[in-house]
Amino acid sequence: VVIPAYDEQDNVKPLLEQFDEVIKRSGKDWEVVFVNDGSTDKTEERARDASIRYHWLKVVSYSRNRGLTAALYTGFKAARGSIFVFYPADMQYHPQDIPRMIAKIDRGADLVTGWKQGKYRKRFISYTYNKLCQILFGLKVHDLNSVKAFRKEVVDGLSLRRDWHRYMVVMAAEAGYAIDEAKVTLYPRKYGKSKFGSARILG
Repeated sequence: VVIPAYDEQDNVKPLLEQFDEVIKRSGKDWEVVFVNDGSTDKTEERARDASIRYHWLKVVSYSRNRGLTAALYTGFKAARGSIFVFYPADMQYHPQDIPRMIAKIDRGADLVTGWKQGKYRKRFISYTYNKLCQILFGLKVHDLNSVKAFRKEVVDGLSLRRDWHRYMVVMAAEAGYAIDEAKVTLYPRKYGKSKFGSARILG
């Protein structure tokens, strides 16, 4: 599981506690790679403190913010597993949904994208973006901007430039990989600020 984080100090402890609970319950071998993407608060400090407690946690850190795609790519290179999961640090998802996504990969999917369930502020923007991608690229999944699980070879075969993580599903489908989706619950953000602004919409 790769978790990019930028200024998420208040989410680090409760997020990793959620992971610890789910990992213990699953009875399987997990690795969580926490990528501190140049945070200006205590995100890195709290993640490194947690790594002493949790044997499954690895922390990688940048001195400056490089963006989500770069942070994901760094996490992918540091991860040892055969299945990767992209998971945001904002606690708007719960790791209890991850095993269901992995189960779909075990049944033959190469990439499983989450389909957000619940109310959220930028629902119209997300709907418009996803609808355009469905029309332009012929995709049959509902949501491209959510948690994702995928086989390692999917990433190995993709070229990820800045901000191209948004099109990972599109590129994987174009390359012939089997795409599926799983419903995931979206929760309101409790701590920190959203990094999604108008400039990102334009991009």
